Amino acid sequence: MIPHFYRRSFEPRSIDKGTILQLLGFWSCQYYFKTTAGLKLILFLCFGVSFVSNLCSFANIQPFRNKLIHPDFIISNSMHTHKCSVKKDFLEEQSVLRKICRFLIFFAFLCLSIATQQTKAQTITPKVEVPDWALPGSASHTQVPPPADFHRTTRTEAKAIGIFTGQSDVGAALMSGSSDYNPVTKQYRIVSAGYNVWYQRDEFRYLWVETSGDVSLSADVDFPDTAGYDDRKAFVVIRQSLDDDSKEAVVALHGGGLLHLAWRPQKGQLMKEVRINHRKGMTDLISGQITRIGIQKRGESFTLSAGTLNDPIHQAGDVIQLHLDPPFYVGIGFCSHLPAKTDTALFSKVILVNPAGTQP
Repeated sequence: MIPHFYRRSFEPRSIDKGTILQLLGFWSCQYYFKTTAGLKLILFLCFGVSFVSNLCSFANIQPFRNKLIHPDFIISNSMHTHKCSVKKDFLEEQSVLRKICRFLIFFAFLCLSIATQQTKAQTITPKVEVPDWALPGSASHTQVPPPADFHRTTRTEAKAIGIFTGQSDVGAALMSGSSDYNPVTKQYRIVSAGYNVWYQRDEFRYLWVETSGDVSLSADVDFPDTAGYDDRKAFVVIRQSLDDDSKEAVVALHGGGLLHLAWRPQKGQLMKEVRINHRKGMTDLISGQITRIGIQKRGESFTLSAGTLNDPIHQAGDVIQLHLDPPFYVGIGFCSHLPAKTDTALFSKVILVNPAGTQP
């Protein structure tokens, strides 16, 4: 039988109402003050200290129980004689371990609170300043060309993705783009912001390969977010360089369904276009939901191809002329048409035919 003065130390105690209220108060404050990092840290520490104090009040140190009920310890004839000294030694040992336990738990709370604050600080997105000219068109605003001397240096990764050998944020949009490739479905996903691919400079995410001679590129296109901006553009494009104001020819499908072949005749000049649908009083050359687009280069001649749910891909619209020096870039791209907000486009069944007529 364990002596009376030991029993209290081993009696299990339940968490009192104060501890439960403190925990509820802590998580409530975490929710209501989640935007105030400093206050959140203070609350975390205060409630943590309170909780640790209550925790330590009912801590149960099992090793001592094992020691006290050991037969050699209990049957000792001198136990009654040394009861006071044993009690004192036991309480001192228990006090030391409780202090160690209290410190370790408090230290864990402290590390957790600091780590939480650092993680949230790292994920805070800095405020992005958007120039007025880059704002998208709306009922109360008309988008205008960028200043003539405005440029941003393109961000490029020399990282292969699928059949493409590189990827770039042409024009360095305010929000960085990203892209990935699923080798099973052979689908490309492009995430990009960007004010536009128009006027005298562009902003978009570009997956490309450098080549020369005659070339054609086609792909199925889809916009996962059906509520995206109508003028966002998913496209196949051939460019002279990766500069934001490069000469280029682009076949673009807009979020609102518009399809056109557009080109920039010279570096830094305004874009021109040939519309295939949405032709302002003229008959559409292609009707129905367009699902596949393509571009072909033969010498200095560029043509557009498109297909719908009901019709296979075929050439449509006028032929345009554009001179590009070898080598040049060909690939797929996407622009959200929102300068500080990304959107997503999906490209599948991508077919690139090189000058020799072989398919990668």
